[in-house]
Amino acid sequence: DLLLPEIGRLIGDSIEGAQRVEQIVADLSDFSYLSDPQTSAEDINTLLRKTINIASSELKYKADIELHLAEIPDVVCHDGKIGQVFLNLLVNAAHAINDARGLITVSTGCGGETVWIEITDNGCGIPEANLGKIFDPFFTTKEVGKGTGLGLHVVKGAIDMHGGEIYVISTEGCGASFKVVLPIAGASGVNGPSE
Repeated sequence: DLLLPEIGRLIGDSIEGAQRVEQIVADLSDFSYLSDPQTSAEDINTLLRKTINIASSELKYKADIELHLAEIPDVVCHDGKIGQVFLNLLVNAAHAINDARGLITVSTGCGGETVWIEITDNGCGIPEANLGKIFDPFFTTKEVGKGTGLGLHVVKGAIDMHGGEIYVISTEGCGASFKVVLPIAGASGVNGPSE
């Protein structure tokens, strides 16, 4: 008798949970073709949403996600590699938030022949002395055994491969903002030899 009034809600919650698992598996499947050399025109906003969904277990206990996604043209890119860029930046943002629940803001826009993606957190920030080293291989501020120091190095390599740029603005104690700028038409390193 006690369960009867709750059955509808419990079944609804179970269906919602199963649909969420189905969506995460589909997003992981899309994300997993990192060895595929093919590039295609990709909707960056959709790729960001999929990546946020994949990272949800890492993000949901640390921060609220605020999206400011503009209408932008598709970008010719390798979706797995650019998805990995977004994943690394989002997870780093979550790790930068130490105590209280934080905020991660994801914004997109375009200008000229490029689109930009900005991921900003209100975490601990990056000391000025480290800003010039964060993209170096194996550089990490984490304790031994807590990270390889390759996350931002991989990010920089993938962005360079696409002919893009990455910028960081950070003040220790005041969060960090990473801005990725990608050419809309792709780069010769991604699409094959230049004409």
